[in-house]
Amino acid sequence: MLNALEGKCDMAIISTNSGQAIKGILAKHGALSFFRSISGGEDATGKVDRLRRCVSSLGALPQRTIYVCDTAGDVREAREAGVGAVAVSWACTRWRGSRPPSPTA
Repeated sequence: MLNALEGKCDMAIISTNSGQAIKGILAKHGALSFFRSISGGEDATGKVDRLRRCVSSLGALPQRTIYVCDTAGDVREAREAGVGAVAVSWACTRWRGSRPPSPTA
């Protein structure tokens, strides 16, 4: 999937996980070069500020930006930052009810 998206959009990661751990895993799998920005949990600011900074630094338009989320809090933070949210469910995430809170998609 990353190969299909390469050159069609800028990709970044904003996570509460360690930025170094994220970079290590991506490098191990040859995927680090796909991402223009990686912001890990060691960044002191919340995700709303980091989303806004990332969008700005990439020269993107918030209304044309999608944040792939795996928690209800992420969906709320995407909305607060003015970007779209696509909610996914991993094995470790269980949504209360049948769907996350009002994602874009």
